[in-house]
Amino acid sequence: MRRSVSLLCHMLPLLVLFASLSWPTTIQAKETERDISALFQRFYNANGGVELFGLPLSGDFDLDGLRVQYFERARFEWHPEFGGTENEVLVSALGRESTAGRTFPQSGPQPSAIYFQQTGHNMGGGFAGFWFAHNGQRLFGYPLSEELQERSADDGRTYTVQYFERARMEWHPELGRVVLGRLGAQQYPVHRLGVQSVGTALSPYEQEVLNILLGARGAGGIASPQLDPALTKLARERSADMATRGYFSHQTPDGANIFTLLNAAGIGWGYAGEIISRNNYPDGQTANVASNAYLASPPHRAVTMDPQYTAVGVGHSVDRDGMHYYTVVFVRR
Repeated sequence: MRRSVSLLCHMLPLLVLFASLSWPTTIQAKETERDISALFQRFYNANGGVELFGLPLSGDFDLDGLRVQYFERARFEWHPEFGGTENEVLVSALGRESTAGRTFPQSGPQPSAIYFQQTGHNMGGGFAGFWFAHNGQRLFGYPLSEELQERSADDGRTYTVQYFERARMEWHPELGRVVLGRLGAQQYPVHRLGVQSVGTALSPYEQEVLNILLGARGAGGIASPQLDPALTKLARERSADMATRGYFSHQTPDGANIFTLLNAAGIGWGYAGEIISRNNYPDGQTANVASNAYLASPPHRAVTMDPQYTAVGVGHSVDRDGMHYYTVVFVRR
């Protein structure tokens, strides 16, 4: 089957205001007044510190009943019920969280690789060496994928990567070594802004797109817009309309566009943008393909990274032939 990806973007400023809403790519504790929590200092220092986990992005706070702290490349959890044991501090399963809704092909045991029956994936080469050198089962967990090529949301370059339950490993040829991907920096904007607390339960497709786009903004030092239920409803209606009526355009067959639709829905805005995408990749790949296509396209990346936006909505739909439609709507109130 021939795979295809299509992109369109549309934006219209009514009032242009360039704002500086900085959130640095590499957050220095002295600049953000972030210290490593006393709950996690010993674990952090004993297991690789800043070289492995990066700098702290947050203080410790409550998340889903746990005390946690975000770092650039990980999230730590405190489990007082295991006090005095090695399980008192655990590394969160950000690998699983960041790949929710994705399916990775399994190839069975491979020569010169270690096969994990627990997840059905292999690990070999430099990633295996890195895993064993850093107490891999405890810090990274089992592999969730084979090695694959993936575009980085941080710099737009393509790297060989492998997902694990608690991490993503990346081979960086310019450094000549393996490093952990910045899953903490990518996931932190979502929890930092309380995305799920605004009453909008996203589908796995929508959540993956949002995570990747917010992660790119965070990596670029740009504050993330708030997920908005009304914008998400409108974005879903746009995607469903295209899937149902079989068109792909910023203008509906009736002549409406995102700006007239915002007005009709009673959503206030002073500056707005819409990016749309469609592709017929498999279910486990489609959201990642859409997100990285946005970031690889200069006009779509410009909309995604615009610091003026304060609210965002994400919508997904699929037609009867398996074509996935994505709509992301940004506004500044």
